[in-house]
Amino acid sequence: STVTAASGPRDSGASARRSARRSRRAALIVPSFGRLWLASLLLPMVCLALAGWWTWDNVMTASRGEMARTVDMVHEQVLRALETQDAVLAGMGAFIGGMDWAHIHASTAARDFARAIDRATPTVETLGVIDPQGRIAVASEAAPPAGLDLSDRDYVRVWPPGRADGRTFISPVMVSRVDGRARVHASRPRLGA
Repeated sequence: STVTAASGPRDSGASARRSARRSRRAALIVPSFGRLWLASLLLPMVCLALAGWWTWDNVMTASRGEMARTVDMVHEQVLRALETQDAVLAGMGAFIGGMDWAHIHASTAARDFARAIDRATPTVETLGVIDPQGRIAVASEAAPPAGLDLSDRDYVRVWPPGRADGRTFISPVMVSRVDGRARVHASRPRLGA
């Protein structure tokens, strides 16, 4: 048996109508599907971008707050350390206040006092007295090397004879000639004759 299909003038009209209906439906479905497809891509991307921005903003805000607290804490610690240095220097200056340089160089009591202050104060690494020629007269550590001249150091040069300013000088970081370690020196002049 053979199946044949014949087309005639009637069939072409029905077929054209069916084809037009299909294309109208497709025209209605395709744009709707395209919008749905676009929304399904864009909506998660927008949500992800907003969530990322919100997280980044929260992390940055928390980091700024933590950094500000850390800076405040370090600032307070440095102020306390500088106040301690100032008090130690004032105490050493008061201890040797009435002595002349020959007595200061020979004084075991001044060395003992410097060692006691050094041990009792964690922020003080070494405490000493430097004479006008740049030699160490008193030191809290073991005997400094013989002939050590510190007259070229800025914490000594800043106090020329006759200067009446008694404020504390803080040096930049420098390498120690005694042990080769990096240190910051605080110095004060011995005022008077």
